[in-house]
Amino acid sequence: MSTHKIMIHLVKIFDDVLTIARLRKKMKNDPMRSPIYEREMWKLYTRVTEHKNRYYIDRMNTVPVIKNAYVTFRSMEGKERAMQAYETGRVIRWIAEYVCCMTSVFKKKKLL
Repeated sequence: MSTHKIMIHLVKIFDDVLTIARLRKKMKNDPMRSPIYEREMWKLYTRVTEHKNRYYIDRMNTVPVIKNAYVTFRSMEGKERAMQAYETGRVIRWIAEYVCCMTSVFKKKKLL
């Protein structure tokens, strides 16, 4: 599943929420027709909930593929600290993985 399909749900949710806000304003200006506006709003609330549920289902089933990442630092010192935190020596890594039972830490990549 692509991230494009996930974004479609978010766009539709945003559009429906904007429509709900417009209906609320109309309801304040025209209280006689408020039952009609309320029915429309409830339909929109239901649609928002459905899109939200589909979004989370699609998001769970999507595995993002990152090919390249660019990182910008404000200084060389910041770059050096980040590189030191990311790069672990083989011996330290082996000790952490097998002696300290921290294999789950190294299965996940560190996020900088």
